[in-house]
Amino acid sequence: MSISRSAFKHVVLVIPVFVVASWATAGGEDFEPDRAVIRLALGANIADIHQQFGTLTVDVVAGRSVFLLDLPDGVSEENFAAELAADPRVIWADVNYIARDPGPGTQSFYLARTFMDYQNQYPRTLTRLPEAHQIASGIGIRIAVLDNGIDASHPQFAGAILPGGYNFVHNSTDVSDSAAGIDSDQDGLFDEMLGHGTFVSGLIRMTAPGAGILPVKVLDSNGWTTTFRVAEGIDFAVSSGVHVINLSLGSPGDGTVWSEAISWAEQAGVIVVAASGNDGNEQPGWNPARVPDVVAVASTDSFDTRSPFSNYGVYIDLCAPGSDIVSTLPGGGYGFASGTSAATPMVAGVVALMQEARPGLNAAQYRQILIEATDSVVAQNPGFEGLLGNGRLNAQRAVLRLCPADFNHDRVVNTGDFFDFLAAFYEVSPRADFNSDGLITSQDFFDFLTEFVQGCPV
Repeated sequence: MSISRSAFKHVVLVIPVFVVASWATAGGEDFEPDRAVIRLALGANIADIHQQFGTLTVDVVAGRSVFLLDLPDGVSEENFAAELAADPRVIWADVNYIARDPGPGTQSFYLARTFMDYQNQYPRTLTRLPEAHQIASGIGIRIAVLDNGIDASHPQFAGAILPGGYNFVHNSTDVSDSAAGIDSDQDGLFDEMLGHGTFVSGLIRMTAPGAGILPVKVLDSNGWTTTFRVAEGIDFAVSSGVHVINLSLGSPGDGTVWSEAISWAEQAGVIVVAASGNDGNEQPGWNPARVPDVVAVASTDSFDTRSPFSNYGVYIDLCAPGSDIVSTLPGGGYGFASGTSAATPMVAGVVALMQEARPGLNAAQYRQILIEATDSVVAQNPGFEGLLGNGRLNAQRAVLRLCPADFNHDRVVNTGDFFDFLAAFYEVSPRADFNSDGLITSQDFFDFLTEFVQGCPV
């Protein structure tokens, strides 16, 4: 959620100080100048690469032999990456793409709201969060928020912030959502993304109040980063034992480095949820939402219609409320904003509910159940069939679909579930609304009976 820019610069970390450098542009994709990212093959030596090409190591993801290199003056970043990609000592090579928060909306656009506005807002009822919270709250689940930090002193985060977060912008343990006082993109605005990470984290807290939040700072206070830095953050989060990673950020560039990091996260059982971007376009799309292993999230409003700013496309997995959302702000307050940045953490939070309700599934299984459990929005969005994912997030259905026949949620399907359902059905209890259509009819009974006979589907 940051204001759009037509021309920009960025603070680049060059050991040991910050300097301002202009970003290069090629084919509409922006990347860091004088930098390239490579992954060495087994047995290859980075010193040999440096000796041959005159490069220097800026940073490294040691466990995967991924290096961020400083290039000699006058060397084309794209040509260098292409040459190294063909080198047998190198598995892949790429430029270091710029990534950012999806935009639009800035700290100055946050309109003041109250705790009651936060507590009673429409996404809670629309996605059936209160019903889902009767089953799970995310206890024991760790969610990494890769963003510009969190104001951990906000009352809403009491007991929720996990120790051990890291700041990859300044290479420190300070993960606060704080002002830097620097106009790093030279657009005349200072610290315009102050509050973004706190806002995102507040929606995770609302959706999964029992989950722990690990702050990983990869965006600066103006909302800018690189694909290498995000990949570092993903690797760090996975190594820290998280279950879910929230990425309310992205780039039009492909970025092999973060695609590989996401694949590694998937293999480790970690689910990555990413915003689709706020350009209002289908093409070229937004990464890492387009990465196959990622849960890609578009934004809808209180009427289940596509938010005008939300990107869309065949790569979208599902949509969630992202228009007119209330969440936490630095300093203990609450604010009002819109963006796919807001839709994404709600999905990440529901994944945490699912993982608590039924641990032990792999990332692909959780992702499939989450997507299948959505409410259709086809009727509300003519012309966007197949471009907003399978539908809009339904927290209750996502949790129940893990094992629908386990009606009493004791993780065993037996006659106790059958009799508990019958009692709820004859009492016309809301719990008997098995198909979540707002009605209690014979169809609920037959749907439950079918699931009971089948047992758990996964």
